[in-house]
Amino acid sequence: MIHTEIQIDAPPSVVRTAYHDLLLTGYTLDFAAIPTYHTAFLKKIVPQNTDRKGTPEPGDNLSCTVNTMTFSPVVEVNSPTEFAWRGTLGSTVIFTGVHSFKFLAVGDSAEKTRFVHSEDFGGAFSVVFGLIGQKNTKMGFEKFNEDFKRHVENKNRGS
Repeated sequence: MIHTEIQIDAPPSVVRTAYHDLLLTGYTLDFAAIPTYHTAFLKKIVPQNTDRKGTPEPGDNLSCTVNTMTFSPVVEVNSPTEFAWRGTLGSTVIFTGVHSFKFLAVGDSAEKTRFVHSEDFGGAFSVVFGLIGQKNTKMGFEKFNEDFKRHVENKNRGS
């Protein structure tokens, strides 16, 4: 498992809005904005539910590019406090990962957000990945978190 988190000086609703576009009913992901604040690790996420407007829902497919690898995960959760997808290589027996982003209030005032970015791995190749890829992947998560924090805080200040 990879677990990273960062505190963002903005309420969870502001952080979630920076991650999502709330113009439509529900939560539509603002994936097009990613390259404006982060160009290193997470390159793009494209919803594959182009036949309807709205938000990716559990069961919908995405097309994700991380570094140079493109894959097609399935949305598992899209709620006010979490967005998560599951990606597999071949089958869940071979390799699977649940990648999640959580938007959690810090303290009772909820003026700050604990942004949790994690992935839980399973399958036969997860041990191999843990030995050869986990360190670089964690560094990629941390870089994304820092860029996202800067983006949200600048946006929240009106910069």
